Formats: sequence, structure tokens, C-alpha cells
Amino acid sequence: MELDEFVAEVLKQIVAGVKKAQDDVAGCGAKVNPSMPSSTGHSGPWDSDTGTGVQLVDFDVALTTSEGTRTKGGVGILIAGIGLGSQGQSESGISSVSRIRFSVPLLLPISRGG
Repeated sequence: MELDEFVAEVLKQIVAGVKKAQDDVAGCGAKVNPSMPSSTGHSGPWDSDTGTGVQLVDFDVALTTSEGTRTKGGVGILIAGIGLGSQGQSESGISSVSRIRFSVPLLLPISRGG
């Protein structure tokens, strides 16, 4: 899986999960990510078009590359101990890990209504 595919999928799944949770609790009188007035003291980033606070989705991704005697090598993404991509075993080889940390502001769907 390429990094761009991973980031896109994570963000889509977060939005879909919030929307599903909103739909699931709507009949109970509960709200997931309700609209809040600016007087609540939200100090994080805001969407300038809507004036709504946004969530920061933090990513900490380890990109690994390896070359070994039994494999042609591989490139993958290691996320929280889960390896994605082409991997191989070798008795001797060279591998390297590069870490990337970044945040993506995300405006989640807002629960409205009663």
C-alpha cells in the first residue's frame, strides 16, 4: 500500500465512522461531534469557511526498505507494528527505516438537530 493510499483510507474511515456513530445514536438523543458555540474556548484550528473547529489527525508512519540474500527486497509501510507492503525474509541483509510524522486537519460531519 502506498503512503497516499494509506492516508486517504484512514481519513475516509474516520469520517465514515463518525457519520455511522451519529446515525446510530440519533434515536437516543445523543450526538457525536455536536455543533458547539465558539464561546466554549476551543483553542485548536478552525475551518475558515464554516467557523467550525477541526480535528487534527496525527500520523506517525515508519517507512521501511529492505534488501536481503533471499529476496529482491521490498518497500512497505510499518504502522503501529502492522506491516503493509512487500516484505521478505533473509538471513543477511540491509534494511532502513525512515519515520514521518505529520498532522492533517479534518473537518468532521457535525450533528445537527434535536
